[in-house]
Amino acid sequence: MRLSVLHRTVYTYRQPVTDSVNEARLRPLDHPFQDCLTFDLRTDPPSTFSAYPDFYRNTVHVFEVATPHRALTVESRSLVETRPPPLPPDNQDFPFEQLKKSAWDLACYEFLQSTELVSCGIAAWRLAVDLVPKPSDVQEAAFALMRGTYRTFEYCPHSTQVHTHMDEVLRLRRGVCQDFAHVLIGLSRSLGIPARYVSGYLFTQPGPGALRGTEASHAWCEVHLPGWGWLGLDPTNNQVVDERYIRVALGRDYHDVPPTRGTYRGPESREMKVEVEVRSAAPDRNQKPMG
Repeated sequence: MRLSVLHRTVYTYRQPVTDSVNEARLRPLDHPFQDCLTFDLRTDPPSTFSAYPDFYRNTVHVFEVATPHRALTVESRSLVETRPPPLPPDNQDFPFEQLKKSAWDLACYEFLQSTELVSCGIAAWRLAVDLVPKPSDVQEAAFALMRGTYRTFEYCPHSTQVHTHMDEVLRLRRGVCQDFAHVLIGLSRSLGIPARYVSGYLFTQPGPGALRGTEASHAWCEVHLPGWGWLGLDPTNNQVVDERYIRVALGRDYHDVPPTRGTYRGPESREMKVEVEVRSAAPDRNQKPMG
């Protein structure tokens, strides 16, 4: 699929602020099943950008607005081509015994631990065991945890904040896509399944059957199947990730991948408004992927 993305964030302040230093993780990733064909990032007031890859190879743009301003707009526009990611063969098993190797795998080790927003402690373990009483196959267990998260928790916009801990979501039994992803990650890790947080976008057609979590950035989970690789699972919509999903950044939890983050000098009070549009785009045969 060829998809266009508009992501606009507007910060407004009651009084002028200065020395605003920010970073943005808004450029879609390039990987075997996704190409970022074009990407444009702008701010108002205007600023210049520098970019670097973070620890997880996400692209981070850094910019500064030193002059006084009462509003800051950060807008990115992307054109992305996606392809269906492969699925594990139907006849392949993933025994739980193979997970012992994950603790020694550098690609998996840090996705087995509790983090700032995700817990794989006793509360998560109890719910995971309720959903998967006798886990034997990693993929089957991950699917059961995804279905359980989808059925147990109510999708309720504006019910939580970006810094809401997974334990609070377990108590409230409601949240948004970020919370659903954190819950599935915590449940998976509590059973020894490596799981990581993915932020990005989701394309859906409007009307009956529209997918949830498309009003802003979307979030989902990837679990590691031993001997095969990472499989994307979306607990907000109870489905495997396909070509409708655009990956922007990945990490241990939301704190590793916020779309925008920064500091400024001025009053603490501010307002933030986010607008996201994901649309189908007609292919351009002359367009080439960006390097």
